[in-house]
Amino acid sequence: MTPDGRRSILVIRLSAIGDCVMTSPAVAALREACPDDFIAWVVEPKSAPVVVGSEYVDEVIVWERRADSYFTPGAMANMQRRLRPYSFDVALDFHGIARSALVSAASKAPDRIAFLDAREGATLAANDLIAMGWAGESVVERNMRMLQALGIESTARRCYVPVSDEGRAEVDELLEAEGHRESGLLGLHLRGSWAHKFWPTDRWAAIAHMARDRWGLVPMILGGPADRPDAEALMARCDRPLIDTVGRISLGGCVAAIERCSAVVGPDTGTIHISGALGVPTVCLFGPTSPELLKPPGEHVRALIHRMHCHPCVRRPTCRNYECMHELRTEWVVEALDELLARGRAY
Repeated sequence: MTPDGRRSILVIRLSAIGDCVMTSPAVAALREACPDDFIAWVVEPKSAPVVVGSEYVDEVIVWERRADSYFTPGAMANMQRRLRPYSFDVALDFHGIARSALVSAASKAPDRIAFLDAREGATLAANDLIAMGWAGESVVERNMRMLQALGIESTARRCYVPVSDEGRAEVDELLEAEGHRESGLLGLHLRGSWAHKFWPTDRWAAIAHMARDRWGLVPMILGGPADRPDAEALMARCDRPLIDTVGRISLGGCVAAIERCSAVVGPDTGTIHISGALGVPTVCLFGPTSPELLKPPGEHVRALIHRMHCHPCVRRPTCRNYECMHELRTEWVVEALDELLARGRAY
């Protein structure tokens, strides 16, 4: 218990950005069921902006990732020192890998809960294991089952992402520098973290050209520094200017930029999950991963996929040309955007 007598609960989901977003419905349900308890979330710096500021969490503990020292006695002792003041009663390991298990063990919570199929020996740190669900169970549904160990049942499935004032100011400054005065923006995230999530540049150029003429929107490229070559390739193919945010704003700024969009298009990546969580009409291009598992919840999100015999290959593509992404037709994206823009924002 905390000094004021509340139960103290630790949420462990270290990364990635999209996975943290898809953990948010479970954390919101946890807060609803335990309004007076203390809830902390351990997260790594790269994903912290989608957690820091959450109304459902009392404190966010940012753990700097140093892969060469994660599992040393010193690292364990340091994590124990950081967690000791909270006197955690329960640790919920939503991540299920070795380093998240290290955090769970360091918490010394009497109840340490993990999934039965946790990897890298992570089940060894838990004393309560949650059985695996059915094969097509979404990540959101799977995370909600973690709460059943605490006797919590919830039908809520909405994802949440906080938008910071600093991020909004960052975007305002960039748009001012770009001379943007129009209200409508179409967010384009060109590539996921894997090369085989990339949609061809000529298709992106077609959508960018249609943005103004068909929907009256200004295309805005989203992404981090690693997406710089793809952004430059797209701008070279377009005869009208695009707003380029790639590598020019922080993740917090990217969240605020997505909030400003009338719609967002991209592959299965963190940007799409942020967009879905903010209620922005979202078109998600699936190739190597499964929409049944990873599509953000909500009627304002459309998942497009051309299923191949090898689907899903996830991190290990079996082809060289990434046919699953190349077979996603431009007209499918246009039709989805037509429908979603007519409906408007979800919230």
